[in-house]
Amino acid sequence: GRKGVSARTLGCICFASMDPLSRACVTMAPLRMRVGCFPTSKRGSNEAVCRWTRPRTWWTTSSHVGGRALECTPPRVGPRMRTACRPFTANAWTSRVEREKDGTNELDPATKYARDHVLDGKDPTPAWNVLQEQLHLYNSLGRTKEKFHPIAPGKVTMYVCGVTVYDHAHVGHARAYVAFDVLYRVLKKAGYEVQYCRNVTDIDDKIINRAQERDLTTEQVAETYFRSFQNDMERLHCLPPTMEPRATQHIREAVDMIERIVERGHGYFAEDKGDVYFAVRTLPEYGRKLAMREPEDNKAGAGQRAREKAEEMMAHAKESAAAVSPEGTEAAAGMIAVPSEGSSGLITASQVGMSFGKRDAADFALWKASKPGEPWWDSPWGRGRPGWHIECSSMVQSLLGQRIDIHGGGVDLMFPHHENEIAQCEASCGCDTTHRSFSNFWMHNGFVNVDSEKMSKSLGNFFTIKEVLQSYHSLALRWFLIGTHYRSAINYTQRALEESSERAYYLYQTIADVRKELTKAPEASNSFASDNGIGGKAQEQALQEGKTISQAVAHALADDLNTPLAIGAISQPLKVLNDLLHTRKGRKAKDRFVRMSSILTALESSLDCLGMPVDNPDSILSEMRSLALARAGMNEEELKKVLGQRIEARKNKNFELSDGIRNNLAAHGIMLMDGVADEPQWKPAMRELGS
Repeated sequence: GRKGVSARTLGCICFASMDPLSRACVTMAPLRMRVGCFPTSKRGSNEAVCRWTRPRTWWTTSSHVGGRALECTPPRVGPRMRTACRPFTANAWTSRVEREKDGTNELDPATKYARDHVLDGKDPTPAWNVLQEQLHLYNSLGRTKEKFHPIAPGKVTMYVCGVTVYDHAHVGHARAYVAFDVLYRVLKKAGYEVQYCRNVTDIDDKIINRAQERDLTTEQVAETYFRSFQNDMERLHCLPPTMEPRATQHIREAVDMIERIVERGHGYFAEDKGDVYFAVRTLPEYGRKLAMREPEDNKAGAGQRAREKAEEMMAHAKESAAAVSPEGTEAAAGMIAVPSEGSSGLITASQVGMSFGKRDAADFALWKASKPGEPWWDSPWGRGRPGWHIECSSMVQSLLGQRIDIHGGGVDLMFPHHENEIAQCEASCGCDTTHRSFSNFWMHNGFVNVDSEKMSKSLGNFFTIKEVLQSYHSLALRWFLIGTHYRSAINYTQRALEESSERAYYLYQTIADVRKELTKAPEASNSFASDNGIGGKAQEQALQEGKTISQAVAHALADDLNTPLAIGAISQPLKVLNDLLHTRKGRKAKDRFVRMSSILTALESSLDCLGMPVDNPDSILSEMRSLALARAGMNEEELKKVLGQRIEARKNKNFELSDGIRNNLAAHGIMLMDGVADEPQWKPAMRELGS
């Protein structure tokens, strides 16, 4: 065959055989490149040309280009028969339309109006193609933004470090998993088949301690808090990962990996303690890939850890000695010397390391021998359990393969956890990864600060997700979290949550109002079509307006998941919708229905990518109002009583009392909207917070 004009775009040459009945070609291209190709105008020619055009109607085929599904148009009849193919990207629009065609789901009025009058068979999704064509992500491995290319065409493997299930998840967890949920959604929106693995640490010192405190088994503790975590993620509208493996389900894989590390000389067995350690000094590049630490930095870090460990040991020794005799406390304190802040760290760290069977203080545990009453598993080194770092490395390689596309987690995991993962994978495979690692991209989200101080239990500024959601809607919390770029530190304050709550309410109120208004569109559409021609210039302008919104959001997310910029891109469209809904000029605009429908379709697609659901805005608004009343210390009946007092005051022309009631409610986050309906209407607003 001959290379066609658009065949260059597809990156293939169409080798075809002629079907004399349909005059269509069946391609025999390599690399599974089955594309719809049709003959040129040359009579009797067996040559075919693939053309990339913008058709009016798409139909789905089983064609593939580089493993990616295509959508193609039927051949057009004429002197130049041709078809058009493009990568198939599932999205809210197409899935809803397909369900409606199958009779499994009825379209809402807004979508039906967009389908019939605005889009007219045109597909609104090409703007999202930029996510695959231009997606750049910040790679901690080189500390720069890089264009994303998956290892396998059309497929992405992603691993994110999960929670240790010994307590309820906190706002820091919400920040991390919302950030990577946006990444997951963006990759899916780009058309990739994503394997998203997020592990669960269900055996750990903290879990063991919590079980002993509450006279429970470690399994009971882990299951309780794992279910709590899943509930939190569901309320935050995080998509479930494709895999959620537990550490206790992969003990065999961890043992196998430790054996390979020891066999290659990177690990050793401390016989006196029964533990197995990783020998950090056997890898010259240890700590340099993500944390960019030199060997002397590891010594200093080991010194700090040694001080903490020594203090812990001393406290434990004092408690044990005091239990035997009061005078034993002094003797116990003298048994362990706590290194001072100014000490070099090299000698003291080594001394403390040796007390735990280590050869070097920076060495970390691969296998921990079990203590009396602790869970254990058999291994070549005796009964025990895997160290924390090895569980992630072993699960990555056993479930996703030797190399993966993306590894993610909080910035606090960069060292030592992620550096230890890299060291373990390198040591177990014996491969040369001097310049790269087993993951092509390493992504890290920033810290959560509380009132500009780092969140921590010791400062008493620690908030669980459940505590926050007692007062604020989960979508207000999500809006707050995506309002800051995932790599930046985020400052958690009550005022910031109030602002996010108010903005989220405005968003969903706008969507609900537009959908309600579009129910009137079918009655108005006939006169509009006759006056202006619904399929003419007005339709094209409306479609372009929606496409521009989608393009702006897509470009923002393609630039290292710039969610603040994406949110900014939908702010003006929300204002336009409210102008079309409520201003005199907007309500008189002849093209208001097609514009509202086009903008709404683009907004819904954009919000889906941000994880802000739009299925039932009225229900969301009701929940937000209930929480606003709870923050104000009121219920519906009490509010009705106060509003009744205000109505009576206005009837009696007691405007001072009426204004006082209004201002008092506003100070508590209840904003009245006079003149909206017969009864007083209200909406949540920012409260006046104490200094």
